Amino acid sequence: MRDRPLFCMNGNNDLRDLFGKPVDCDCDSRAALKDFLEKYRRQRFIYPGNGFRNIGYIFRGEIGFNVPLQSSLEREWFKLKHENQCAVDQQLLPFEKDVVEEFMREAREIHDLAKKHGDERLKLPLDTDVVEWLQLKQHYRTKTRFLDFTREIHFALYFALEQFWQKCNAGFQDNGLIIYCFPCIDVEKSKTGADNKTPFSDDGKHEQPDMNCAIGGQIGIDCVKAEYEKRKSMYSLDKEKQSFGWDRAYYPNPRLGFQEGMLAYPFRKDGVKIKRDGPSWFVECLRMNQSNPFHLGSAGNHLRPVMIRIPNKNESIECCLEYIQNDCGLTPATVYLDYGRIGDRLQSKEPCPVR
Repeated sequence: MRDRPLFCMNGNNDLRDLFGKPVDCDCDSRAALKDFLEKYRRQRFIYPGNGFRNIGYIFRGEIGFNVPLQSSLEREWFKLKHENQCAVDQQLLPFEKDVVEEFMREAREIHDLAKKHGDERLKLPLDTDVVEWLQLKQHYRTKTRFLDFTREIHFALYFALEQFWQKCNAGFQDNGLIIYCFPCIDVEKSKTGADNKTPFSDDGKHEQPDMNCAIGGQIGIDCVKAEYEKRKSMYSLDKEKQSFGWDRAYYPNPRLGFQEGMLAYPFRKDGVKIKRDGPSWFVECLRMNQSNPFHLGSAGNHLRPVMIRIPNKNESIECCLEYIQNDCGLTPATVYLDYGRIGDRLQSKEPCPVR
């Protein structure tokens, strides 16, 4: 199993050119698993305070999908369109506009349900707060360009296990569990492009980047069109700038703080085409600069991107499940403080519920 490519489809989805050789965690005891994970957990990304330069990992756990790191937006497009290829600028962005605007129209119902499940925010975002709308949509209805990450590797393992137990993913179980470790860097100016949270740099000649305007204008949201046209040159990407962005999930959903949630998203669109069998839009953006695909400043000099693989063996999967539940205390009741995901998640008797 270890000698064959991790992802099939003619090698298109093999991420070893970005992550290097997968690191195998063939665990046979909870103690061994804890020791293995702890060396990466100690390097997790944290927020130590203003003025602090911090370098560390954010993590994402998945079952070994044939198309890894694929957003729910892309999956939905291919599901509905029954086509094998999609041009991001001409096809995916108009689709994204439709699903975002539909969500905004349905927001009153979502707002009432969110409050019922512990979100005490009294007002919905302004129409121009596009990123906040996308965050809200990501955590209540999905179908966004965002990918969920976490600063805590144990949560990444929990979500990988959760996907493993979903019946719809049975065809991917042979590929085992995957934990992606992304290097990130934080700097003092936490709201400007200089910290690598956005695909843009603040050179002091412009106002600081407005991600609502950048993403909303790219999608085509009407209420930001005029402002986007004024700033369009500022949001044009060249080969030297990173092609994706990442940030904390700021929307005050009570479970996100506990899960130490982060969000990453692809941004470059011009000339990008994605295929049903991959690689995803996010992976295409990572590949834009092969010399430093993660474009995270000096982080690349301190931490290398890592792909951890846990094989599909009964003892390994059971070991992970026991460790997550018994040692880490991560169960549906603790991971989902608003358990019963609105509109998408039903209670399940499986060891891990549908996320």
